[in-house]
Amino acid sequence: MRIVCLLLLLLGIGISGVQAQVVFPQSHFGVWQGTLYASTSGAKQPQKIPMKLTIDSLPGRPNRYAFYIKYGDQPARNYELVIIDPVKGICQIDEKDGVVLSATQMGNRIVSQFSVGESLITTTYTFNSRKVEFDLVFTSTRTTRTGPASQPVLVHAASTYQHADLSRAE
Repeated sequence: MRIVCLLLLLLGIGISGVQAQVVFPQSHFGVWQGTLYASTSGAKQPQKIPMKLTIDSLPGRPNRYAFYIKYGDQPARNYELVIIDPVKGICQIDEKDGVVLSATQMGNRIVSQFSVGESLITTTYTFNSRKVEFDLVFTSTRTTRTGPASQPVLVHAASTYQHADLSRAE
């Protein structure tokens, strides 16, 4: 019986015959592709750009995963997803050019926020069983102030929103 249980576990099959759960990021290894819709303030129609995301292992590099993003005809961005603390959801996106972005895994999402120049950028990757959703919002780091003096609210004007539903490539 022990040998049968061990074989079933190695094959990813539980004792009840139910497939063992594969955890992220291994659950999403492969190529995901779709269309990125980029909307900017003032534009009537979003720009449509082919998008591809590849997630894979990096042999000999524990807790580091290939995280390649390709937009249209642009060269691929060969990033790495680094899992720092899976229990706390702490990870990073290493752009491999000196830029390392902090990111947080919240359930089935990875969220990152950073600024470049006068843009504050929020990215969200949502990993579902049949698709990966990508959302990106550009806002201005310049703010306007509103609300009472005792509790002012700083408002960041959004300028760009991007969204893609990526399906597993066949």
